[in-house]
Amino acid sequence: METQEQVVKILEELSGNTNINSNDHLQNDLGLDSLDLVNLLVCIEDEFEIELDESDMNPFDFETVESVVNMVEKYI
Repeated sequence: METQEQVVKILEELSGNTNINSNDHLQNDLGLDSLDLVNLLVCIEDEFEIELDESDMNPFDFETVESVVNMVEKYI
């Protein structure tokens, strides 16, 4: 499965939204709150079997779906 597809699947589960595109804003468009954003980082570490650097652990650094995908691709 492609990285973006895996990230979108995680975001679908967290947001309940099934129509997600790469330009969607995590908070404004998908309605994720701060707890959801932290859960997103945990799910990403589990799904991709990676350990994020502390510098990448600020969930508010991610505004769009694409920014999350780009961060994950940096690790894999």
